[in-house]
Amino acid sequence: MNLGKVALWGLSVFFIFFGLIALFSTPPAALMALLIGIVLLPPMVGYINHPLFKVVRWIIAGAAFALFAAFIPTEESQLQQVQSPTPAQVSPSPTLTSNPRSSPSPSPDYSPSPTPSQTSTKKETVTTSPLPIVTRIKDGDTLEVRGDELLTIRLGCIDAPESDQEPFGSQSATRLSQLLPVGQAINLKEKGRDRYGRTVAEIFVDGQSINLAMVAEGQAVAYRDYLSGCNKDQYLQAEESAKSSKLAFWSQENPIMPWDWRRGARAAESPSTQPLTESPLPSPTPQATQDTQANLPACVSSDCNCSDFSSQAEAQAVLNAFPGDPHGLDRDNDGIACESL
Repeated sequence: MNLGKVALWGLSVFFIFFGLIALFSTPPAALMALLIGIVLLPPMVGYINHPLFKVVRWIIAGAAFALFAAFIPTEESQLQQVQSPTPAQVSPSPTLTSNPRSSPSPSPDYSPSPTPSQTSTKKETVTTSPLPIVTRIKDGDTLEVRGDELLTIRLGCIDAPESDQEPFGSQSATRLSQLLPVGQAINLKEKGRDRYGRTVAEIFVDGQSINLAMVAEGQAVAYRDYLSGCNKDQYLQAEESAKSSKLAFWSQENPIMPWDWRRGARAAESPSTQPLTESPLPSPTPQATQDTQANLPACVSSDCNCSDFSSQAEAQAVLNAFPGDPHGLDRDNDGIACESL
């Protein structure tokens, strides 16, 4: 046996032995080692005695050896496998930073305990004030609600018949109690406060304006002197529709507007059968005569409207000069003329 065959036997035995050992740890490298060992076995030459086989055998052995070297894991890769656990072994953990705003969002499986400041912020965002609840209907345009406190609400944009303006005053109050029963939750669109401390507001239920509904059903009229913060065209159109259909308040032949009723312009005859006669202008006091000549506008000699004045103070001077408000400048009878100016 020459030295070449001894070397071949040694290599063959080495690769076969290595392949058997590494078969379960690194199967690709083990198979390549077994292939090299078998091809390099000296007896293989005896079975295939052909010159070309020798060349092919070495080519196969070289390719197998290259693959074998490629499949053998290096120490660095083995170290990475040891240090890098499998995804199933990884437990999510939060990344701690000095600035909580810059920390990454936790994974769905991880819920970090909130700090006291985080807890309070979350409560402020989520917690909302409860909606006001209707507790009492006073008349067709006034009610009480309870939210954080008990409030008296004056429906803005509209004016309903007074309680003694029968039968329409009680009808209006009854209809409002149907639209806003006691215990009804409401949304308020506040417009301010009146001189009596009442909250002037538009009330909404399910997105529908109760104020507008009262006008559309003829249970109230558009309050023309106080439509500046309202959808004026919408309210006037609703009133005109109810008036043309003769609904509720507009079923009268000659209805007296609520502000005229409050002002005391009641006719001696029944308002449902007789027209309202216009009260003559009272004679002004001597002081009023002097003021008319010096300061008051020319309309006082006939009839003044709020549109005749350039300021509320000018309208107030006429109201003070003519007791009884013959010009109708104080429609809500609160002593203040043309509050819309």
